[in-house]
Amino acid sequence: MPTAKEGGLSASTHASEKGTKPTIDDLIGQLASLASPDKKDEAQNLVEAVQQALQSLYKVGSLPLASLRKVVAEEVKAAIIAQKPTIQEPKTWATVASQGLPQPLATQPKKVVPARLQKEILVRAVGHTTSQTKRTPQEVVQAINQASAKKGAIAARILPSGDTIVTFETVALKEWHSANSGWIQQAFSQQAKEAHRSFAILLKGLPKKDLQGLTEVEFQKELGLRSVDKVKFRLPKDPERKRATILVAL
Repeated sequence: MPTAKEGGLSASTHASEKGTKPTIDDLIGQLASLASPDKKDEAQNLVEAVQQALQSLYKVGSLPLASLRKVVAEEVKAAIIAQKPTIQEPKTWATVASQGLPQPLATQPKKVVPARLQKEILVRAVGHTTSQTKRTPQEVVQAINQASAKKGAIAARILPSGDTIVTFETVALKEWHSANSGWIQQAFSQQAKEAHRSFAILLKGLPKKDLQGLTEVEFQKELGLRSVDKVKFRLPKDPERKRATILVAL
């Protein structure tokens, strides 16, 4: 098999100079030269396989030479392109910058509120006896289900403060036990009650002059939200500072 330098391009050039058409071997040498140096032997073997396959499909003389050359050229070029590895250009800072800045708001992870919070009730520990404070979570669950007409308590978590978080099987059961709180006094104590969790929101940069003459109770009413637990104004002591902060607990 002639190499690209010896029998490929040079043979085709000599053939054109003599006014004769290049032979199949000349074309094969040119096509094999398209492969990278480390793939040269593999490309030549592939060319020979294509040539043998074509010879088995077409009898000599039954296919025009021009058509045969075209088929060989297309098959070998496609095979060489498939064999060549794709080379990725290294990224530069200019390339990265040209692609635009990332969208922080779209990629920032959102805080996920656990679904179990919708099935929990926080019982404030008030007036517990010594025996009640020493109960295990299993004993607390048993006491709740005995005191409840609907039952459905599946777990209890006793906090360091002495308060207890009770988890019910479904949200509907939790809502029922929140509306019918008689089981709390029976399972815990007469002074015990449900404590609602609060989530604090800090409002910054409010003009201090807009809060003059306005009480925290009035501000809470003006918010128009039933879930507001309390409002606390944080007015700056420095008279030069014109902005205030408000803490809203929901």
